Amino acid sequence: MKQVLRDQNNYILRFDKDEDVLLGLKEFCSQSGITAGWFSGIGAANRVQLLYYSNEQKDYQRPGVELHNVEIVSLSGNIAVINNEVMLHCHGVFSDDHMTPSAGHVSTLVVSVTCEVVLQAVTGVINRQLDKNFNLKLMK
Repeated sequence: MKQVLRDQNNYILRFDKDEDVLLGLKEFCSQSGITAGWFSGIGAANRVQLLYYSNEQKDYQRPGVELHNVEIVSLSGNIAVINNEVMLHCHGVFSDDHMTPSAGHVSTLVVSVTCEVVLQAVTGVINRQLDKNFNLKLMK
């Protein structure tokens, strides 16, 4: 990951071939002391793992859908903290070579060419806590 530009609490980041965007973003936020914010991105990925949350089963459906060689049409998420550790919540829309879209909760995203991310940090901390009713780590 390369920081291309920084303007106060705004960052432009570039991820390159074979880099895991979510792992890289989490590491960047941890090292930079970013505990609240949001991000968006575009680019191309060679592997994406998407999950779907089932309200009935109160859990993400696994193994989910694995996509290969797709365009990152839209990536968006937020940054928070749970148990003093940075946590990302990310959703995305991806298209294949037939322009067929797939979308969902992103659990893995490995770059094929590049992924360009805008990260906007906010002063403060967004904490998450497990909500037992939904089995989800919600903002508190």
